[in-house]
Amino acid sequence: MQTHRYKPSASTKRIGIFGGTFDPVHLGHVGSAEALLEQQGLDELYFMPCQRHPHDKRPMANSEQRLAMLTLALQKQSSLKVDDRELSRLGKSFTVDSLTEIRQEIGEQTTLIFLLGSDAFAQLHRWDRWQTIFSLANVAVIERANTLSIEAIKIAELRQRVNQAVDFIDAPYGQITIASLSPYPVSSTLLREQLSQSLSPSTLLTEFMSPQVLDYIHQQKLYR
Repeated sequence: MQTHRYKPSASTKRIGIFGGTFDPVHLGHVGSAEALLEQQGLDELYFMPCQRHPHDKRPMANSEQRLAMLTLALQKQSSLKVDDRELSRLGKSFTVDSLTEIRQEIGEQTTLIFLLGSDAFAQLHRWDRWQTIFSLANVAVIERANTLSIEAIKIAELRQRVNQAVDFIDAPYGQITIASLSPYPVSSTLLREQLSQSLSPSTLLTEFMSPQVLDYIHQQKLYR
């Protein structure tokens, strides 16, 4: 399934990129994406699963399985799509490489917003060529209740970026905004634990995962 190679129309001027392992994707991911579509006035938002995490965080499901789960989870969401470029690339997945390719595809005038959680943003200074990201895209930091607060981030270079945050991104790249979302009491880690403990779906699983994704997980015997 080749879903990348962006061809924005004249009316498509605001694109979001949501990176992660999505192991597995759950309704918290989808709900956050839907909220950010509205908050940031995005025309499209792409989930971009990584092949191999730069910090050696290894997914339990393989690339094909995670792509299949994402496709199932987003099949009824016309504005939410999948970008599989990092799954097609050998070696570690570096965000800056992907954003460089995407910028080349969409041109200089399209607004590009890279989305990441506050916990990931707190480690941004450790990412490969992290400062280059701001010359390719804007950054929206997702601050969710019960997760790391933006105010708790003390790294000077990151604090400087936070102090420059805008309420609404209105440039093709270079800006940062803080996106506050409602609490969502679930994570992929917690769901994997639930899946490993029982062959029958728990209330937590049926409440926070789409039926199609849950069926696929059981068919593939994942996370046991």
